[in-house]
Amino acid sequence: FDFEGCFALTCSGCHAAFCGWCLADCGTDAHAHVRECSSKPPGADMYFGTFEEFTQTHRRRQGRELSAFLATLEAHERKAALEAVASDLDDLGIRLQLPV
Repeated sequence: FDFEGCFALTCSGCHAAFCGWCLADCGTDAHAHVRECSSKPPGADMYFGTFEEFTQTHRRRQGRELSAFLATLEAHERKAALEAVASDLDDLGIRLQLPV
């Protein structure tokens, strides 16, 4: 999806409120969480952000989560997994910092 605006989002299907920065489930209203969200980039508006800020934030999140998962694998498994998804990571602009 793409948007520019308030990061206190609501699912159009189930109407759950969630944070556009960290994707936390916020019950019925995400505004209080978004205002204080630790995933919000420095200098970002209290509630609003751009699609570019959204994309950058989630690239970093995806990289952290993938790195954490890869760290659980044996070296040969990690190497094979990275080779299998290298072009996808490049297309998505996700850069990983992994131990050698």
